[in-house]
Amino acid sequence: MAEIVQLNMPITLVGVWRSDEDDARSEYHIRVRDGQLLVSARDYIDGERYVVSNVSHDPQRVEFDTFMASTSRTGHVILTATGSHDRAEIRFTFTDVGFMVRHQGE
Repeated sequence: MAEIVQLNMPITLVGVWRSDEDDARSEYHIRVRDGQLLVSARDYIDGERYVVSNVSHDPQRVEFDTFMASTSRTGHVILTATGSHDRAEIRFTFTDVGFMVRHQGE
């Protein structure tokens, strides 16, 4: 008799995801290997791989942090299933590091 195993992960989000906006360059790969949800990310224009950490998930979403070494930019991504096989909602927050210079004047 077959054993049924219920996975508490967002199977509908398994695949490769890109934004439908022209200026977005990130590509996220979500897969399952040996019962574990794995996430990798890269800039699909120049191929730079991002460091992915703090991956968590529930049956409807995947959440993780990214770091892009070339820009020192960190990001927090929440990818949520929408009920459509080929669309997902993304919420992306990034932290950019810059410098300020003192302005002399009013």
